[in-house]
Amino acid sequence: MLKSRKANCRACYPGHPDGCPKYDQDDHPDCPPNAPWFGKSYDGPVRVAAVVFDFAGFIAWRRRLRPGWTEKALRNPRHWQKHLAAALNGFLAGVDIADDEAIILNPEAQGIDVTATCAAAGLELEWPPRNRVCRVAIIARRRR
Repeated sequence: MLKSRKANCRACYPGHPDGCPKYDQDDHPDCPPNAPWFGKSYDGPVRVAAVVFDFAGFIAWRRRLRPGWTEKALRNPRHWQKHLAAALNGFLAGVDIADDEAIILNPEAQGIDVTATCAAAGLELEWPPRNRVCRVAIIARRRR
């Protein structure tokens, strides 16, 4: 399921009124508009690979560890994002990938509506995350 990459990446979020600062940067080839458009580079169907992180449990643990921290500080992705990326990479290392398939680690950058794609695969994402956070990759067949 595809949607506008510009809409994804240029949407404002806290601290970034113009969207992601990586958009249209030469040193970020996996980000739009440098990243390939999924529909031109790959064929469906796709496989969804995901790891699920107990976000509520993590927040409770951090709250006990750092009782004076604000909610914003407790939820800061810097405290958990790299661990989740490593968990996904570890999971993907054990997945059989055919010679004509590729793993797409930044599917939004290629125009994939990750929320809708995951829902179609039976994985509901929480927005905003409260109980769990998922890190998702897409496995797709390269177009010939």
